[in-house]
Amino acid sequence: MTPQPWFRFYSDALNDPKVQKLPPPLFKHWVNLLCVASKHEGLIPKPSDLAFEMRLKDAVVESMIRQLESVGLLDRAAETLRPHNWNARQYKSDVSTERVRKHRETVSRNGQEAFHETAPEQSRAETDQKQTRPERVRLDDPVDQIVADFAIFGLLTPGTVMGIE
Repeated sequence: MTPQPWFRFYSDALNDPKVQKLPPPLFKHWVNLLCVASKHEGLIPKPSDLAFEMRLKDAVVESMIRQLESVGLLDRAAETLRPHNWNARQYKSDVSTERVRKHRETVSRNGQEAFHETAPEQSRAETDQKQTRPERVRLDDPVDQIVADFAIFGLLTPGTVMGIE
């Protein structure tokens, strides 16, 4: 199954009078319209296509568009319709996929990976008493790798796999 793309829905919609004053059915249509816009890179399809995607009658979609435009939740430029402020709110974020791939290739070539874990906020005492963590070794056998990973924390020893001690 192909993962479906996400879009940003801002929590401040809770405080936006344009949104909060919508009647419940129109609010639902607006949220569904945002989902459709996400599939079309921020653009709203023509009303007949939008009606099909939203499983609504053409007349309902045309009314919905008029109402959402009138309260400022949809912007029209020439024949293009998009949710208000879409591009500013749906900016392209830094994708780490390429960085992670390169890191994994480097680790694979070197044959080992240092294990790093840092608490978000450490007290002065914790910072002063820096504890060194054991180095994580990359193993070819998946079972051996799992045992080694758990052994770092003292949770598993090589002899305890499958109940053998």
